[in-house]
Amino acid sequence: MSSVWFGTALVDGQVAEGLHHAIPVDRLRSLLTTWADEPSRGLEPCDLEGEEPPADDYTLDLILDVEDELAETLGAILWVHGESINQGVYEQAWELLTPAMRSRMRDLRTWSEGVASSFWVTLEILSVEQTGDEAIAVTELRTEQAADRGPKPGQTCSIWPMTYEFALVDGNWRIDRARLRAEPTECG
Repeated sequence: MSSVWFGTALVDGQVAEGLHHAIPVDRLRSLLTTWADEPSRGLEPCDLEGEEPPADDYTLDLILDVEDELAETLGAILWVHGESINQGVYEQAWELLTPAMRSRMRDLRTWSEGVASSFWVTLEILSVEQTGDEAIAVTELRTEQAADRGPKPGQTCSIWPMTYEFALVDGNWRIDRARLRAEPTECG
């Protein structure tokens, strides 16, 4: 039985190195199916007024517009990646990148400084495609960030049209590239 790795264990409020939670893929698939039938809660307006929001106020919503196992798997990987960024557990997010992607990002510290001010709020998987050991997920990612950290001055809520490329590494899908399909827009 396959499992998808979710979160880092905490002991007395401190990260417990080397301990992680896992959920069987079949259980995750069942949860995603259940959640897909729930009505949309809609998007709440951003109101950060130049301050970075506390990471624990965010839980990433995953929306699957495609109903197949690949979409569920790639969505789960991106969900763990985004939640790890939101919680400041950058090592976890970093581990979901291919070695080639990590090399392009230089090092964990440099990469984490670049993502630290952005919080993933909604990730919508629009389509997926697999060719051998490579896969692509076309997504729209909604983030919130401090006004001085947005793509445009004062922009605290952004929609990023992203394409994520994945590669199989030792039998596991890893994020190999993240590309913008168009300029990010302000949430409407």
